[in-house]
Amino acid sequence: MASATPRARRSLAHDPRLAWALAALFFTVGVALIRTDRFLHDEGLLSWFFAGILADEPIATLFFLKARPPLALLYAPISGLGLDVFLWLHVLVAALAIPLMAAVARALGQGAPNLVALALAAPPMMLAAAPSGVGNTDAITGLALALYLLVARRSPAAAGLVAGALPLVRAEITIYVLALALYCLPRARRRFLYALPAVGLALALAGALYHQDVLWFIHYPPTLTSPGQDTPAFGEHGYAQASLGQTAGALLSIAPLLGLLALLPWRALHPLERALLLAGLAFGLAIRGLPFTGLFHFDDSPRYALPLIMMMAPLGRLATTEAEGRGWPAAALYVALLVVGDAIDRAEGSRLLLAAIAGGV
Repeated sequence: MASATPRARRSLAHDPRLAWALAALFFTVGVALIRTDRFLHDEGLLSWFFAGILADEPIATLFFLKARPPLALLYAPISGLGLDVFLWLHVLVAALAIPLMAAVARALGQGAPNLVALALAAPPMMLAAAPSGVGNTDAITGLALALYLLVARRSPAAAGLVAGALPLVRAEITIYVLALALYCLPRARRRFLYALPAVGLALALAGALYHQDVLWFIHYPPTLTSPGQDTPAFGEHGYAQASLGQTAGALLSIAPLLGLLALLPWRALHPLERALLLAGLAFGLAIRGLPFTGLFHFDDSPRYALPLIMMMAPLGRLATTEAEGRGWPAAALYVALLVVGDAIDRAEGSRLLLAAIAGGV
């Protein structure tokens, strides 16, 4: 009887049904938020519009990169049913990332894969972005699907096709796609590498025939390649305003369980988990640093940093890793996060953020 509780805890942490239950809860909350219109976003409206346009003009829309062709294809069948149905499906797609990443963690041998599911279900940024209709959550689910196909289904070619389409959804996810390619390079997963450029290459060649322009994807990019001449870098409407506190706030709204990673020794991680952590670090530096350079046309909106959530992929290894003596670094990190969170709360009134940090603790 004494061992029943630990066994039950192990079962709870590993049971796939819990991941699906978290996904169902996420979907329920997301649908409730749709009814409030609090998070409705113009990019979400554009995604719905483009899906409807593709249903009417499929060829022209496929070769209009601003339409995010993979997303337009995904949502076109239901675009005529109205905005609410589009947003419901968008929340459902975001929710699917939860069991997908739990399955990835299970395939990697993690003892508590549902911790990874929780790390994707709980962040306020995921709960805000899903009912808004923005493509950032679609990129997360797409990356989760590529990982699932690669390690859980052992279908590297299918994983490569999915991963190769992701930069057409959100360009910034390319850093993670490159990390997967580097992970597969020295291993017997060359089919991933062969399939990776297939979607982009097929679109580029077909688009060259349609536009009568070999470099059409450069001449007609999905967005401006640099900020407008009259757009200031700083100030009320600038594109490079992120302070350290704002960056910490964005990170905590995306990965409130971040401090638990301090319990994981590097040597205990699977090579794919290491690749995702390193990709997350590179992504974080790029997504927060590039707006200050003016090289690309995007600002410091926290939703652009959402792929940082994939750094939580190793979290389920806490149940199978010797973490003795590593509790103090994790506790110290959480104290620092609480101090920063309190400062942000006092400055910006972000009660939701403090709730997320408290949940992480």
